[in-house]
Amino acid sequence: MTTLDRPPAGGAAPGVLSDEATFRAEYGARMRQALCAPNTPRAYKSDRTHFETWCEKREITALPAGEQTLIGYLLYWGDSAATRHSDDELLSPVTLARRISGLKAWHAATSQPWPQYRSGEDNLLDYTLDYIARAQKATPGRARALSLQKLDAAARALPATPLGRRNKAICSPGSTAHSAAPNSSALTLPT
Repeated sequence: MTTLDRPPAGGAAPGVLSDEATFRAEYGARMRQALCAPNTPRAYKSDRTHFETWCEKREITALPAGEQTLIGYLLYWGDSAATRHSDDELLSPVTLARRISGLKAWHAATSQPWPQYRSGEDNLLDYTLDYIARAQKATPGRARALSLQKLDAAARALPATPLGRRNKAICSPGSTAHSAAPNSSALTLPT
C-alpha cells in the first residue's frame, strides 16, 4: 500500500469521500509532497526563513503575505536602486522567482490566501519579477559571457611566452586545462 492509498489521519477509507474541501486539501497536500524533488522542501524552508527574517526586521506580518509585502520583498532584494543594508547582496531574478514559488507553496501548505488575479487584472508579482530581470540586465558592471569565437580569438592573440602558452591552454575552447589537477606538471602546454 502506498502513502497515497492510506486514508488521511482521522479521515475516510480510500475511495470514500468525506466533504470535498477536506478531501481536496488533504489529497492535494499529499500529491504535492509525493511529486517534490528531494531538495525542494529544504529549498522552500530556506525561502520561507529568508522571507520571515526580512519581514521580522520590518515588523511586517509574513503569513499571510500581502501583495504589497511580496512586491516590497522582491524590490528590496532585486532592484539595484533599492536601499539595502550593506551586507545584503542583490539576488538574481531566477533566485527571486524560486523564492516566490517557495512562499506560494508555504501559503498553500498552511491554507493561507495568496494574491489572486482575475482575468484582465495586472499580475503585479510577475511584472515586478520582469522589471527586476530587465533592470539587472541593464545594470552596468555586469559582465556578459564571451562567445566561443571571441574567446578563441583572444586565446590565439596571446604571446608565445610560457605565461601566454599557459593562458592559451586555459582559454582555448574545448580545453581541459581548467579541470586539470592542481599539479602544474599535469598540464601539457601548446607550443
